[in-house]
Amino acid sequence: MKNKRKLTIQGSAQEVAGQIFETVITPVYSHMHAVHEVEADNFAFCMAGVTVAGYLAASDDLEADKTKLLTYIEEMCKDIQNEKKGWVS
Repeated sequence: MKNKRKLTIQGSAQEVAGQIFETVITPVYSHMHAVHEVEADNFAFCMAGVTVAGYLAASDDLEADKTKLLTYIEEMCKDIQNEKKGWVS
């Protein structure tokens, strides 16, 4: 598994997250998926869990941030369901 793209940490928080996802997470997941699909899915779930835990651990308003995450997850699920149906909201 070789990634020829260099990781550059610059830009907004959203841009940096996208860079990390594109240059690190996606290639690792793709490699794992080719070898063992279940382990790749476990990796993705673990990454999500670690990320959420880090976000909540740094929170000054845990209830508000929990609500924000749950709302975001609901919105993502709706978007993905719509994409799978073949239309975008």
